[in-house]
Amino acid sequence: MRKIEFFLIVLLVFSAFPVFSQGVENITVTTYYPAPYGVYKELKTTGNTSLAVSPNSQLGVGTESPSVGGEQDLKLDVEGAIGAQHYCDASGNNCVEAPVGRFGGMFMRSLLFPFPGACIEPNPLYNGTAWDRCHCPDGYTEELWNTSVLTVSVPPLIGSSLSACSYAYVYYCYK
Repeated sequence: MRKIEFFLIVLLVFSAFPVFSQGVENITVTTYYPAPYGVYKELKTTGNTSLAVSPNSQLGVGTESPSVGGEQDLKLDVEGAIGAQHYCDASGNNCVEAPVGRFGGMFMRSLLFPFPGACIEPNPLYNGTAWDRCHCPDGYTEELWNTSVLTVSVPPLIGSSLSACSYAYVYYCYK
């Protein structure tokens, strides 16, 4: 009789454990049929476009219409800031380190040709009134970054073709 009582008590205790350990959890899975595939033209998060590709293959991040036009059609148009350690040409070569601080453009002044100190490549970010535009925007510091050798074609003199080499000082502007 004791064995039966012991067996019933053990059976009662073990049958009560699953009741206490059961929890309720709801999982909702949303699927689409047919499942999306292929190339996405636009990705949105909470109603805001976070990535868009134009018909001309320009990529926009944070904008739904990547910029087209200007001197060069942009392949990447970012609404917001970009962090980069290096800037490279289209082939991935000729990389330079990004200047420290906030970038305010670059410009080049000649050492010799056409005359010393001539503005040979203006700063596109300069918004001042100087005639040569080889300056930093207001509030930015100018610093010599590099010295380059340039070959400049000059008009032919007495029927001959002539080109001149000149050193150029490359400056960058930063905050």
